[in-house]
Amino acid sequence: MSKTFTFGVPDKKSLEFFNDTQASLLFDNAVESLKSIGGIAVTIDISPFVNAAKLLYEGSFVAERFAGNLEFFEKALDNCLDVIKTIIGNSKKFSAVDSYNDRYKLLEYKRVADEILDKVDFIVTPTAPTIYSIKDVLADPIKLNSNIGYYTNFMNLLDFSAIAVPAGFRQTGEKKDLPFGVTFFTKAFKDDALLDIAARYSNYTRYPLGSMLLPFNVVEESSKLSDSTECQLCVCGAHLKGFALNSQLSDLGGRFVKSTRTSKNYRMYIVSDDGKVIKPGLVRNSDNGESLEVEVYSISKDKLGYFMQLIPYPLGIGRVELESSDYVLGFICEGEAVKGKMDITSYGGYRAYMQSIGKSS
Repeated sequence: MSKTFTFGVPDKKSLEFFNDTQASLLFDNAVESLKSIGGIAVTIDISPFVNAAKLLYEGSFVAERFAGNLEFFEKALDNCLDVIKTIIGNSKKFSAVDSYNDRYKLLEYKRVADEILDKVDFIVTPTAPTIYSIKDVLADPIKLNSNIGYYTNFMNLLDFSAIAVPAGFRQTGEKKDLPFGVTFFTKAFKDDALLDIAARYSNYTRYPLGSMLLPFNVVEESSKLSDSTECQLCVCGAHLKGFALNSQLSDLGGRFVKSTRTSKNYRMYIVSDDGKVIKPGLVRNSDNGESLEVEVYSISKDKLGYFMQLIPYPLGIGRVELESSDYVLGFICEGEAVKGKMDITSYGGYRAYMQSIGKSS
């Protein structure tokens, strides 16, 4: 996302705080902070989003909860909390026609919502319009939980990506010193761009963290990586810097980002050796895995398809978990293909193994 960006702000008639005036003030402050870091605010109507949210519990979609746990609910629904009995029990009243009609409604809301998102980089809303005490929620669980989910219940239904960030603490009233947050959301698979704007916003606001008011630590910004035309790619073998196939990346404009390691959930095997290039295979093994050396590159999404055509069986591209717990695209190997193959996990990675056999980069 560029340094200048556009963001949607709900118009006053569709904003709801359920009489939490401090939350309203903190939301206005968050909007001003986004403007201060280069944002251009665009007023939008979020009623299509809110109407989609209502389908979650007021429409037939709740029947999916019943269907997903059919055997349990048919036997033990009466043993559940009253609020669960009410919500799940009501799902029985919907017909197949109701289900189809609600899905048609959702598709219409999705079309309108996507058209709104086409006009901005993302939309900002409160994460929750207000907060309640446990006592209040227990007294009226359905209504108050619905209020809390006013800005979140549509996220999954409309297939959006989103990130929530701190936005200060209430200064007066019965909820004084309690936190408030805002959410940035946009279409699916825009997570990197949202992480970038969240980092820029947080580095600007620098709110203390949690009830202990811990000091804020500056977040690394990665606007280049979040560019929508590029993606991150994790390599673990002959594509590492200094090895035979690294030129396949550089020839396609791939940029080295960092050296790092996988999570402790992988094993590595030698799957082929044609006398010129020794190729390893990375296989996920959560029960008996180790952390292995990898490198992350940034490559144009337009070039990724061509690059994948260069990858022979049993290797492929999937999601690889890094030691940071982040998942990125990367080289993986079919588990069936490593049976009887040499396990080099104990070396800690391909580079160390190659050095051990006198074939360092």
